[in-house]
Amino acid sequence: MKSLNTVIPAFLALVFITTNAQAFDLGVEEAVETEALKISLDEETATGFVYGKMCDQCEQLKLAITPRSLAYAGKTPVGIAQAKGRLGREATVIYNKHTNEVIRIRW
Repeated sequence: MKSLNTVIPAFLALVFITTNAQAFDLGVEEAVETEALKISLDEETATGFVYGKMCDQCEQLKLAITPRSLAYAGKTPVGIAQAKGRLGREATVIYNKHTNEVIRIRW
């Protein structure tokens, strides 16, 4: 019984200490919000590239559009070819930060 009186407070102290530890970023998605979308797209193969920056001082990213990439007008799914019509207009590009592949484009 005395050992429980020692172990339980020590365990609780350990729990409180570890809750302040830094959490790892396990997310793979990152987003680029652009006011002037730069995109090159081969509509036959549904492949191409989107160019964008995370910030004004950041270097430009070249993100690959694959046949798995999706496009949305609001909440409505549309063909990826419609994203080419957004050239020079605002859009949000969500991409895999490990592979630099476009997951979806929203506007």
